[in-house]
Amino acid sequence: MPRGSIFDHAIVDDDDRSFEEQMQDLGVEVVKPALQEPEWYDPDFRRRNKIGLKDKISVQKTCITIGSQAILEMGVNENFKVKVGTAKYKGRIVLLLKLTNNGLKITKSNKNSYRVGAKKLPEWLQGKGLRFGLYSLKKVEGGFIGIPEEEVT
Repeated sequence: MPRGSIFDHAIVDDDDRSFEEQMQDLGVEVVKPALQEPEWYDPDFRRRNKIGLKDKISVQKTCITIGSQAILEMGVNENFKVKVGTAKYKGRIVLLLKLTNNGLKITKSNKNSYRVGAKKLPEWLQGKGLRFGLYSLKKVEGGFIGIPEEEVT
């Protein structure tokens, strides 16, 4: 009997047994995939009450972010700008920051930290050998130095 619609097979099929019952009658073993032990994501709430970078500096792909305590240590107010540079220190490339009137603008972000940036700055820093990541701020003669976190002494 030709079918005119894909739904016509329900009319022709008078078998009211379930799929499992039909397979049992045919001697075919039906294997249902068992639900394995579920694994649930456990969020890390340890940073919930920590806002910002505090006394750290973060060099990222888009900008440099300076924590609020680091800004206080630097003595920055709204009129200050910063020059950004790199240098070798103990065989490693470090970040240099110098407060000036004619550098990059320091802007406050909404996460209790401050940003310094220009579109080409991260690319320039990386070209000079500076790695992205966290840096600790130390005061030196004439400005500040950012030392990579894993080697702070």
